[in-house]
Amino acid sequence: MRGPTTTCAAALAVLLGATGSAAAESAWVAGAGALHLRSGAGTEYRSVGLAEPADTLTLLGEANGWTQVRLADGSEGWVASSELTTVEPDAVKLATLAHELDELRERLGAGEEEADRLREENERLGEREVELDARALDLEQKLVATAAAERWREWVTGAAIALAGALAGALWGRLAGRRRGQALRLD
Repeated sequence: MRGPTTTCAAALAVLLGATGSAAAESAWVAGAGALHLRSGAGTEYRSVGLAEPADTLTLLGEANGWTQVRLADGSEGWVASSELTTVEPDAVKLATLAHELDELRERLGAGEEEADRLREENERLGEREVELDARALDLEQKLVATAAAERWREWVTGAAIALAGALAGALWGRLAGRRRGQALRLD
């Protein structure tokens, strides 16, 4: 009687045989224990390493119920096809999810730091805006005062000119009036 592991391994072998190459496919150790990587397709070949259940194995080829695999560290060997599964183990899924969670936490931390930096910059810019608004109001008031001071000088100068003209006219009139009076007295 075939178990789920044997059925899965048989399906894997059929798949490998049908494609001729499975370089892009991955598999894992089906059981709870490590598998010996062998230098050839059979138990008579020497062990060249171990494949742990959490190791992702890249499938390279298949022959006589044995599958050639490559580990993440680059080491290669042969394992019995019946001992492999294409279903990712829960431990691997959990490790992948834990890694993704760590990356998301890092990104969240970086996002929070960026948000804090932007809040501080916004606050600094708000303070600067208040300073600039106060400075603009001060300059506007100085401009109005300067314009009024300029006009005051113009008004005083105009009044002085008018007064000088009136005095000159009055003096001229008196002097001209005396001459006329003198001329009238002679008659």
